[in-house]
Order: sequence, then structure tokens, then C-alpha cells
Amino acid sequence: MIISMLNLTLVHTALRSFAEKSRRFAEQYPYAWLFEYAEPDDEYSVKIYCMKCGACKFLTEKGLGNIMPYLCNLDFVTAEKFGAPFYRNEVIAYGDKCCASLIKRNAPVVTDNFPPHGLRGDELK
Repeated sequence: MIISMLNLTLVHTALRSFAEKSRRFAEQYPYAWLFEYAEPDDEYSVKIYCMKCGACKFLTEKGLGNIMPYLCNLDFVTAEKFGAPFYRNEVIAYGDKCCASLIKRNAPVVTDNFPPHGLRGDELK
């Protein structure tokens, strides 16, 4: 059911609005998140990119940046519980330019993308 909802125009309108609001917050607050929305394509029904992670910035400043990859992995757990095949091929905490949050079309819920590249150590994305 969740997967079919992700194809609704209403959901994508909300995601676009969410990304736009994040831009205003990111300009005001140093530990805000900044998201960018990308239109779905043939491979992914949802594409959201976190360009600035407030948690990563805060924890890194406090000397705890090394725990961020484990916190980021909670997104996989959450997506699995909602029945969504979640993919992430870029993670700020691993030194990438953004965190990609992708829902893949026609893929198993437990994806071959877990654990993410930063924890696998194979540098595959």
C-alpha cells in the first residue's frame, strides 16, 4: 500500500513543499537539514537528497561524528517496516556530497543496498 501511495501526485507535491521549506530553515538555523527533491524516473519512485545534515554537523562538532553512519542506517529499518525498498548510494557521514534517499521501483523490500557502502568497505555505490 505504501508503495502505491508513493506514486500519487499529492505525495510528490508534499515532498516538493517539504524540500522548499527545508531551504528556508537551512538559511536560518545552523543545524537544520537541507533537502532537494528530484522527479521520479523509471528506476526510482521517490528521490530526495539531503544536501546538509543538521545531525551530522552537530555530532561532528561535538566529536561524535563517527556514530552518524549508524544513525543514518535507521532509515533502512524504517523503510523496511513500511514495506518500501530503500536505497542510499551517497551518505554525507561517509564523505559524500549528499545523502540520497531513494525508493526503488519493483525491488525487494530488503534491498541489496544494505549495509550502505560506507559500512561495507567495498566502496561500491
